[in-house]
Amino acid sequence: MFDAISLGSLTLDLFFQDDSLTIKNGRFFLALGGKYVVERFSESMGGGGANVAIGLSRAGIQTALWSQIGTEGLSLYIRTQLEAEGIHMSLMQEKPNFANLSAILLSPKGERTILTHRSSHIVLDLSQSRLDALKRAKVVFIGNLPESSLIEREKIATVARNAGASVAINLGVKDCRRGAEARSFLKHATVLVLNRYELADVLNIPANELALGTVNYQSKLDLDPTCTLVITDGEFGAYAQTNTEIFFQPAHKLSHVHDTTGAGDAFTSGFLSALYYDRKPKEALVWGAKNSASVIVQLNAQSGLLRKEDLTS
Repeated sequence: MFDAISLGSLTLDLFFQDDSLTIKNGRFFLALGGKYVVERFSESMGGGGANVAIGLSRAGIQTALWSQIGTEGLSLYIRTQLEAEGIHMSLMQEKPNFANLSAILLSPKGERTILTHRSSHIVLDLSQSRLDALKRAKVVFIGNLPESSLIEREKIATVARNAGASVAINLGVKDCRRGAEARSFLKHATVLVLNRYELADVLNIPANELALGTVNYQSKLDLDPTCTLVITDGEFGAYAQTNTEIFFQPAHKLSHVHDTTGAGDAFTSGFLSALYYDRKPKEALVWGAKNSASVIVQLNAQSGLLRKEDLTS
């Protein structure tokens, strides 16, 4: 059995980093007909659902991934890797001829350009067995799934909340701009994770006008009073806002960043792991920052994800 469910995307990520990949004015410039031999290469699973699932699993939490996976080829390799991480596979939706792939070009500073191919977008299968699993989970993470219906995701959140689970929600830009429709969904969250720009989109204000350390946006979003709003702000740190308090965690100072892919997912899994082990939001921020810092000094979204003993040390 499992205690946590992570619902979200699953991809196979291929990372390429080399000084021969020319960058000018914030863009990669590659010659038509050119051939580039890349010194630094890495491959791993990716996608918000998988990243958070593996982060929770490494923290010692029995975790199931609810996503879509193919039945042949690369999907068999991905399944093997997930099982090696201890991920429970009973909630996965199998689909023939399905593959999600990303090629990620990295600058020397870890900035990235991502080329993604999706066979199709995930269509949620709300089978009775999956709804029953939601009723048994202690933590349910609902990741960014902009092509899936908010009504379906709201049903998932409702079932989990009614059964007493903690429900963590993350939205991407598309959902953040849905206004009142998105806010109705967010009322079901016990943890809402947004970065500065996503929060600005939900509030429909410029990101540079946010005062994260002094203004309590938990109340401005009309969230459930028990909800903790987590706001990540890259190198400028992160905040956790309850309905009465604001906590701040500075980002770790690092000498070099290899790859920022998955930094937000790492923070999320660290934060949720701390809450699972009954830590308070202030300490959960520390776990999140530590996990994120460990990920961005390595060359993919999952190699640096920490185990419980490292998060607590």
